[in-house]
Amino acid sequence: MIVDQLSNAAFYFGIGEKLAAALRFLQETDPSTLAPGPDGPVATTRYEALREGVQECEALIAVEAALLDAAARAKLGDDLAARCELLDVFIEATNSILAGGRHAITALEHGKHVVMMNYEADLMFGPWLAHLAEDKGLVYTVCDGDQPAVLRRLIDEVELMGFRLVMAGNIKGYLDRYANPTTIVPEADKRGLDYRMCTSYTDGTKLCVEMAVLANGLGLRTAVPGMLGTRIADVQDVLSCLDFSAIWDGERGLVDYVLGAKPKGGVFVVGYTDDEYQRETLGWLPPQMGYGPYYVFTRPYHLVHFEAMASVAEAALNRRAILKPDCGFRTNVYAYAKRPLHRGETLDGIGGYACYGLIENCSHDGQEGLPVCLADGVVLVRDRQGAQANLWVLPGGFVDLGEPLETALTREIWEETHLHVRVERLLQAFSYPGQQTIILAYLTSCLSGELRPGQGSLEVRVFPAAQIPWDLLAFRTTQESLLAFLAARQAS
Repeated sequence: MIVDQLSNAAFYFGIGEKLAAALRFLQETDPSTLAPGPDGPVATTRYEALREGVQECEALIAVEAALLDAAARAKLGDDLAARCELLDVFIEATNSILAGGRHAITALEHGKHVVMMNYEADLMFGPWLAHLAEDKGLVYTVCDGDQPAVLRRLIDEVELMGFRLVMAGNIKGYLDRYANPTTIVPEADKRGLDYRMCTSYTDGTKLCVEMAVLANGLGLRTAVPGMLGTRIADVQDVLSCLDFSAIWDGERGLVDYVLGAKPKGGVFVVGYTDDEYQRETLGWLPPQMGYGPYYVFTRPYHLVHFEAMASVAEAALNRRAILKPDCGFRTNVYAYAKRPLHRGETLDGIGGYACYGLIENCSHDGQEGLPVCLADGVVLVRDRQGAQANLWVLPGGFVDLGEPLETALTREIWEETHLHVRVERLLQAFSYPGQQTIILAYLTSCLSGELRPGQGSLEVRVFPAAQIPWDLLAFRTTQESLLAFLAARQAS
């Protein structure tokens, strides 16, 4: 195993075995292995085997050195391992969606089986990569040891015992949809994680991507956008908290997760059987799996750093994929705003400040949202209200590049309320730790116009001070701006 720490990519070489074989040849070599010839000693078959073994080891060591050297990698290309003729199996484990897809295509085109550890790349390009692998007589598979493959193995066991799959689930410890690379710093530093990567774990995007990969591999669906995500103390409690007769259609299994449950870091499967003998048997067996007809099966761990090599062996030796997107796009993960986003803003992708991802069933009617795996570098052409929709907020927005502050303010108020206003004075400025935006609150006077909903507004209304809906305000700055206004009015 050679690990390129700079790109977090792992490539299986098997150098140790070849090097050991070459050294054994070398230790056994003596002058008698060289036969005399008219122009000097002639290499025997034994010596040729030694020479080829040493050359292969030297070549592999040179490849490793090139992968670990930034300058050499830049010169030779970041897909060097995918092109290397000495490799049989390529593991794609980068964090880049586009590069991951490109590396996998290159590896397949050069005759290598591909083990995909980059689940975002699998979600976007998996169906095509699986087709390309099949066309070339190669194996394309996701990597063992992470939740999708671990769940696939557990599902196989449950179905082999005669149960029908109702739900395949992840056990997640913590969820904060609005985490960002700044607020996550303490937790990421404690775990030694990249800030964006840790954010994608915490805001649930990574969870949704992995469950979408499983759903697309087995033809599963989600009960609701983002899954149900029930908070329970123990995974067995899922049977009492969810009404499976209502959410399961009796045909297609569901993907979901539970939050804060034991065993931490595990996965679970809910199976169904209406066989009376099996239900009676399960009633007196020691494991507490349920009382029927629904039963919970668990695996209390997933250990990708130990289990990954199983998928390499399956691909190389058995020509078998553990899991691949055989069912196409049954689900996808779509971008949802973490905060109000405004026209002209550029989305910053998975694990960023702008959006998180939720898994949804694909409708294929042209009404789907923006896949979160494509939400990097996308410029918005209209405002998006984000998770604070249906709450009250003061009219306002972002300042366009080169636009005067007061012009931006009057423009935003007109767009949202159809009122023309005059700016009186600055009321207060707001900034908060971990936030990139400075917010300015102004006092204005209405000049003309008819109060009605405008761009991005569902409803507009004037509230007397005594009727302000304090419990339905969208943002902290909305509340603090109103408090500052009321204090200034009382003072005057």
